Amino acid sequence: MSTLKMRPSAAALSMLLACGFAKGQAHEAMVLVNPNSSESLHVSNYYAAARGVPASGLSYFDPLPTNFSDFVASRAPALLGSIANARNEDSIDYVILTPDTSFRFAAPGLVSDGCSPVSQFSTTGAYTMTRYVSAVQGGTNSLLSNGYFDVDGVARGFDNAISYTNGDPGIGATAAKPYIGCALGYTGERGNSRGELLSMIDRSVSADGTFPAGTFRFLQTNDVNRSSPRHGLYTAAVNKITAAGGSALRTTGQNLPSGGEVVLGAMSGFAADDIVGANFTFAPGAFADHLTSFAATFGEGGQTKLSRWIAKGAVGSFGTIEEPCNYPNKFPTAYLHVMYHDGLTLGEACLRSLQAVPFQGMMYGDPLCRPFTHVPVVNPGTVPSSAVSGNFTLTPSATTTHPSASIATFEVYVDGVLRAKEAAGSPLLIRTTNYPDGWHELRIVAIDSTLVGAQGEWVGNLFTFNHGKAVSATAPVSSTDRSGVIQLSVSANDADIIETRLLHNDRVVATSPSLGSIQTRGEIVGPGPARVRAEVLFADGQIARTQPFTVNISDANPPAGAGGPTAFGFHKTVKPGKAYILELPALHSTVLTEPTFTITSGPSQGAILGGSGRFRIIQANPGAAGTDQVGFSVTSNGMTSNAVATINFFDPDAQPCPADTNGDGFLDAQDFSFWIFAYNIGLVSIADLNGNGTLEPGDFTAWISAFNAGCDF
Repeated sequence: MSTLKMRPSAAALSMLLACGFAKGQAHEAMVLVNPNSSESLHVSNYYAAARGVPASGLSYFDPLPTNFSDFVASRAPALLGSIANARNEDSIDYVILTPDTSFRFAAPGLVSDGCSPVSQFSTTGAYTMTRYVSAVQGGTNSLLSNGYFDVDGVARGFDNAISYTNGDPGIGATAAKPYIGCALGYTGERGNSRGELLSMIDRSVSADGTFPAGTFRFLQTNDVNRSSPRHGLYTAAVNKITAAGGSALRTTGQNLPSGGEVVLGAMSGFAADDIVGANFTFAPGAFADHLTSFAATFGEGGQTKLSRWIAKGAVGSFGTIEEPCNYPNKFPTAYLHVMYHDGLTLGEACLRSLQAVPFQGMMYGDPLCRPFTHVPVVNPGTVPSSAVSGNFTLTPSATTTHPSASIATFEVYVDGVLRAKEAAGSPLLIRTTNYPDGWHELRIVAIDSTLVGAQGEWVGNLFTFNHGKAVSATAPVSSTDRSGVIQLSVSANDADIIETRLLHNDRVVATSPSLGSIQTRGEIVGPGPARVRAEVLFADGQIARTQPFTVNISDANPPAGAGGPTAFGFHKTVKPGKAYILELPALHSTVLTEPTFTITSGPSQGAILGGSGRFRIIQANPGAAGTDQVGFSVTSNGMTSNAVATINFFDPDAQPCPADTNGDGFLDAQDFSFWIFAYNIGLVSIADLNGNGTLEPGDFTAWISAFNAGCDF
């Protein structure tokens, strides 16, 4: 066994730490990626790079169910299990779909409507209501109240951990805990081109916090059926925006802005008009929609589609996927633009302006766009410049341009997992003892004191060295195409290993039972700026990780080679009782859709809920323990390769944590206060930290030791 200790060089650390950046609320997003689709991989790679989505914020399964029963049985558990296994259940607010996903699926007989039958759900609407599907299964009305809706248009930031009633934190409402479900677009017939959507992403990201100039346009049209449901609030919306220092205008008789004006957002009502050809331009970050029956019903050609707003230059829109009737509850109110102007993200403003759950409504565009947000600028303070062992503290600072706000709170995320949260000015203690050795993403988030809760992020790198393990990798090619090979050469200070893994974000795409060369193909990780890294599982159970590398893959030269595939066995750790996505990694010389993937054995401690191609959705048994094995085969060019995935069951969030005295899931000063309280009144069950059955000074020493060691939350 080698005893060489390898640490990142000072030059490497300096280069990596210099890449800190500030972007939108990307740690709150879960992007659902179909690993069987080159387009889905492309757009997700592009969006993750543009927005700074952490690797844990992408889940690789096809999000489109066959119908609502299938959504309940497989896709909803897949989402919730992905979030649980990524350990960010309190963080994920947005569920974002890539544009190759269909806009709707069948859901007959579940939702009643006095005007027109509800037979389809929008795909984005389904993910919005993921956590209350049981209420829908029991039967409900198409005007089921959205708890996050606010009748007065007060901008309040969204938090998925909170139940909402009448727009305020509350309890008990059926639709009280939604997600913000949104599609980055749709590229089928009458949708947008992929290029248009990539440009939309660029416009959205560049608009954040820029307070663009222009006018919000509220257009009362002559189409009474499509205008009257909403134009009653147009004057109030104009007054609110102008009172807040913005520019807004209500007109009558026009369908679209004209005269070459610059438009911050538009709300109208018409069935058909030439949006792209109209004489106006959108300011960066604009949202626009037109109330009509089929704006997001892409299979019907008789009405103008919401995709035309994106082609014109908007970054968001909203429409319905089947006949909704003109209930105002089903469409955003004029206050969407008020709340957007007051600093909410596009997704927050849209969902908060919908009085009814969007069963038939499709949110379209980038929900993280926030051009009118006073985005805090984060100074991370002193970030460790060498590999860290044990605990360290961060004392960040931040500033905001908001005239009446201050910075209220800081949060620290490591690899997308919330690890510390304190009021501004308090040091944040980061415990690294239980982290794998090597590279980690460090994300510091500042949140201001307003109801909007505006967030600013700094993202950099952290290296840890607690277990004596270190790995390094040679950089792969910086650019290639879909046929190109992406290869890393991996070395470590301990040759006693179980496997080396090549990861695309957090998805295993190749493995090797030894150190050395490991590779995949551009086709498998998809076009765009793909992030890859390596990690090594050692024989003693420890893991060490390399820093990520970005490979720019052009959407060209799809592979069409001969030869058989190589299936890769690997180890995966999941939580008992949760659904998980089992990737089926393989190397092949063909396009994504050519190989066939078959489960040949297992699982014995779970059930396959769905999936096809290179993923399966598996529900782990509540009592699953130890390990399980799932055998699979991959057939390509008429040849077959077999492998076995070994599933390890472990829930880090269920491990004992004696220093968390008050049981709130965090180690902080309140735990010490509660320990003192418990000790003084003789609560042996809480204060007896050394476990000898009595309370004595040694319990204080034991509590300090436990606090410093931390818990693997």
